This record gives sequence, C-alpha cells and structure tokens, in this order.
Amino acid sequence: MNHCTEWADWIHGEKKIYPVDPYVSIGLTTGADDILAVRNVTAKVFRRTLATNATAVQCTYGGGFSPGHLVVVDTVRQKTRFHSDDDEEDVYHEMPPGTITLHGLDHESAEIVFESQERYLYEGMVTITAEVNGEQQIIEVGSAEAPLRWTLGGTAGPAGGEFLQSLGPGYDWDPTRRTWVQITEGLPSWVPR
Repeated sequence: MNHCTEWADWIHGEKKIYPVDPYVSIGLTTGADDILAVRNVTAKVFRRTLATNATAVQCTYGGGFSPGHLVVVDTVRQKTRFHSDDDEEDVYHEMPPGTITLHGLDHESAEIVFESQERYLYEGMVTITAEVNGEQQIIEVGSAEAPLRWTLGGTAGPAGGEFLQSLGPGYDWDPTRRTWVQITEGLPSWVPR
C-alpha cells in the first residue's frame, strides 16, 4: 500500500473530516461499436453546516491531476458546466444541453468538482446521467448513509483560503518522520469539523 492510498482511506473513513476542494474521478471507456454520452452531472446536498472552527491537515506530496474533462457542479445555482482539454482555455459548456461523448475504441477521464458556498461544510452525493448505446445509465457516488463530504478552500477564491486558515492551526503528515508537522505556509487540503 502506498502513502496516497493510506491517506485516502484514513480521510474517507473519518466522519468528521471534510475534504477541501475534492474531486470525483471517473473513467469513460468505449468499445469498437459503443457510443457513450454523459448527459448530466448533479449534486444533491443532504446537509450544509456553517464551519466555525477546525484543525487543518494536508498531504502535499500528491502530483495533482490533468483531467480530459473538468465538470463543475454548482450546488448553489443547481447548474453544471464542463471544460474539455480540447477546448480553448476559458471555454465552458453548460450541461445539459452539452454532453461529453465518446465512440469507437476510446478512453477519457473526467474530474467532477464542486462550486459551493464558502464557509460551509457539505454532505451529499453526485448523480451522473449517461447514455450507453442508447440505454440510460444512472451512477451515484455517495449516499445518505455514506455521503461525500466537502468544503471550499483556495480554488474558490482568496477569501476561502484565508477563512480556512483563520479557523485554527494546520498540520501536514511527514511520512519520513511519521509525525504531524505544523503548516507554516500554503493552504490546507483537508478540514475536520
């Protein structure tokens, strides 16, 4: 087991921890005669709580991501938009009517991110509506019993990062020394409630 797997297992197993700016990764694969269309991605919020104090912990050893498609689910306006690597830098498409489509032998990835109100902790789920060879498929990530958890940080705007830092101290796990080290600069990646 590598450090990232241990980290993710620990984070997602803790009910009081809310990832900051998390993403849901999906892989899209089609066979020679297949057609796949992602028609919509939505988020259902089960609970929203004002964040009042926290201790931030982070792992800064990750390499980031470069998705084929970036899907942004706005939980405030109940709208979804997406950007594809093939598009110009600032071009986003509303979903629907826009779709992510694959056909023939193909594979692409997508990252689903949340745009929510700053200063809040969220619990909810994501629903992906797709069509595979003309048949509708519904994929749900998270549930009322095991919700996705999130809050906003640095990517939501400058106030998000400053707000998180004002809630309390931050710590990073040092895998070499196998201990927590207080963060002196940078934004936290995870915030427990």
